Amino acid sequence: MKEKIDILIFSASYGGGHKKVSNAVQTVISSTNKDIKSRVIDLFEFVSPAINKFILYSYVTAMRNTPYLYGWLYELSYDLSLNNFLNRMTGKIGLKESLGLINELNPNVILNTYPTQGSIVSELKKRDEINAVSALVITDFVAHSQWIHPLADQYFVPSDEVKYHLIKKGISPDAIEITGIPISEDFLMPVDKAEVFKKYDLKDDLPIILVMAGVFAMTRGMEEICGVIKEFTTKMQAVVLCGNDKKLFKKLTGMFSDNYNIKPILGQVEIYKLMDVSSLLISKSGGITVSEALAKELPMLIYKPLPGQEYYNAVFLSKTGAGIIAKDENELKNILKHLLTDNSSLNQMKKATRTIKKPEASINVAKRLISFLRD
Repeated sequence: MKEKIDILIFSASYGGGHKKVSNAVQTVISSTNKDIKSRVIDLFEFVSPAINKFILYSYVTAMRNTPYLYGWLYELSYDLSLNNFLNRMTGKIGLKESLGLINELNPNVILNTYPTQGSIVSELKKRDEINAVSALVITDFVAHSQWIHPLADQYFVPSDEVKYHLIKKGISPDAIEITGIPISEDFLMPVDKAEVFKKYDLKDDLPIILVMAGVFAMTRGMEEICGVIKEFTTKMQAVVLCGNDKKLFKKLTGMFSDNYNIKPILGQVEIYKLMDVSSLLISKSGGITVSEALAKELPMLIYKPLPGQEYYNAVFLSKTGAGIIAKDENELKNILKHLLTDNSSLNQMKKATRTIKKPEASINVAKRLISFLRD
């Protein structure tokens, strides 16, 4: 018997953020509308777990070892036409399996949180194989052509600038809604700061710098970042999140064994709580991390931003004043010295976050998806 659902959300394993976006939207739908059935599925994991695992490994390896090759390919395909060859080709990946899954679940609305899934759904609509509403969440602050699909019905975008560039590329303004990038509702919750200080053994009279390596520890130059931070530990304290990288955690633990003010942490933590008590975030500039930091009004320092979408995210932060880019170790040292001795600069960055943050993105996206069911 077919399992009928109302809203199908396609997720992906690459980068970690797409799952966060998918789960954030699905959580809002399920918690506010008990009568609406929704489901999150990693489409490529469904099509082929072995191939999905290989692609994930290749992606992480490439971004760690040859990021500029990825950046070159990203730039090369940035401004392709609306019905471009690359999207037409990726739209045929796992087409048969995707159609079988969609027919089994028979959704009225499909939300794509990864660009290739948008290609697949667009191709199925083009062939009149499905008639569900197709929506996309653009998960970075850039309008790359990989997100643009002729038969997509709705685009959820993070900023006015992305909307402007989508319109320039041929998308109808009526199909674009500026919602921000969906993040967990945890980032809207109040935080007991005293509890956080106690849990992580932090002092309440020194500013806290939060350093995040990311799920796959892809923040570049973690040892360089921590080496610079070590020079300023009389003026601040740092929490260093190593993700799941045991090797990095062991290395940093040894590096700071004699420094009580720097605390490496292995594994997953409640990031929204640590962001709430921090004065500055040093991290890679993934779209979801940026959106989470903005929700907490936390200024960001991006060290050696990865080429591709993360570079554009860092530029967005820099242009708006909510973040700053350090290209090398000397720049990092000078910027940190300035920020730690001039509170007005950090306050200005914090003020800038308030003008661009969109912490209720998951709520607004969920409401719009539900509206399609009632139109």
